[in-house]
Amino acid sequence: CALPISTQQEADALLEKVAARNGVDVAFLKDSPAVLVGTTEELKDTLQMRRETLGISCLQLDAGFAPADLDSLKPLVAALAGK
Repeated sequence: CALPISTQQEADALLEKVAARNGVDVAFLKDSPAVLVGTTEELKDTLQMRRETLGISCLQLDAGFAPADLDSLKPLVAALAGK
């Protein structure tokens, strides 16, 4: 799940909601390579770190469900283009 959020407060609120719904700790979600929530800059930094440390260079955006808004990822794709 990759989701750009405008503010850190929004990201934290979303992670808390998802964690509560799934009965897991927020820290677990934040550390999971399957979850990507934050500002565009945070997503860029996280993806670059995961590529360097985990070798992850591909990302499935839909997790089995059609994404609601792929256009929201355009700034992220532009920030990572050619890196």
